Formats: sequence, C-alpha cells, structure tokens
Amino acid sequence: MAEQLYLENIDEFVTDQNKIVTYKWLSYTLGVHVNQAKHATRLQ
Repeated sequence: MAEQLYLENIDEFVTDQNKIVTYKWLSYTLGVHVNQAKHATRLQ
C-alpha cells in the first residue's frame, strides 16, 4: 500500500513538477528511510 503511494508521489514529482527524483531527495521529502526510497526508485 505504501509503495503505491510512493509511486504516485514520484510520478507527480516527475511529470507535474519536472523534478529529478533521487533516492536521497525522496527520502528527505517523504520522510522515509533511505532504503525504502531506494526501493521505491527501483520500482519506477
């Protein structure tokens, strides 16, 4: 369930805001552990 939320956030950041999403930035922005952010970026 959380992974789907991460994917939706990543999609919004990339398509709507034209951001380059790194796992470090994603971890900081979503307030998740770095390993969760790494996993989420690999799902894209």
